[in-house]
Amino acid sequence: MNVPKINEIFFEYLAYWESGLQASRLAKILGQSREHVQRNTISRFERTYRVRLINSQGRMRKLADTSEGLRFAPSRPSDLVRMLDGISILFQNAPEDYPLGVRVENPLHGLMPEPDAEVFRALYAACTHKCAVRMQYHSKQGVFPMTFSPHALVQVPDRVHFRGYAQWAAGQEKGMFIDLVPARVESIDGEMIWDAVPSSEDADWHSKSSAVYRLSSELPAALAAVLRQEWASSMTDNSRPDTMVIPSVRRAVKPYVDRALRYRWFGKDHYETWIPQAVE
Repeated sequence: MNVPKINEIFFEYLAYWESGLQASRLAKILGQSREHVQRNTISRFERTYRVRLINSQGRMRKLADTSEGLRFAPSRPSDLVRMLDGISILFQNAPEDYPLGVRVENPLHGLMPEPDAEVFRALYAACTHKCAVRMQYHSKQGVFPMTFSPHALVQVPDRVHFRGYAQWAAGQEKGMFIDLVPARVESIDGEMIWDAVPSSEDADWHSKSSAVYRLSSELPAALAAVLRQEWASSMTDNSRPDTMVIPSVRRAVKPYVDRALRYRWFGKDHYETWIPQAVE
């Protein structure tokens, strides 16, 4: 198993994203002595990866060249925000000890359905151990008994769900793969069942393709220009103007991507923005 190199991650984080690498600061984050960090992290990193540090502000230093990207820390801003968000949660009960430069304020944490902790634990454990669980599930048709074999945990903009195989009746020969919302589970019945349906049979999960979207021609010109700027990194095909391509999207999650991109609020007005296109 490849263990994440925590020392190197925070070395690059400080030297690139904060432009403020200091041995004392890195030592505080890692809970190590300044001397140990200088000798075993900073100096070793410079030798091993042949990186050059230059002065930033005061005694702080930063990476001289990042043209080839970062080796350990997040290279994309979106991934950096996810990392900061996760670390913010780890320090939610001790905010004064938060070790990094900026804390992410995420109001969406409280806007998703919050499932019962024991229900979520049972589903998460079953997913981890590739088992099934029996439950009472509240679907749109009512409350029904279900046996569910989860194989993936998925986060979409408005909820978290488990992807897995569901059978609604005892002895039922044929079920189907569904997206199960843990907040809709009324109760878990009994212990885990080791005879689970494997994920290898979930064709929609394993099928991937590019997702293509076209900017709506009905948008006001000013808003269209804003969206072109925001999504410029995904609009790289000059032969298809106002078209965005997201590579390698699972068929099972594409409806959620479509829903997240298709409409957007600007102030008090609601617009259709990115329209899904058929992939040729």
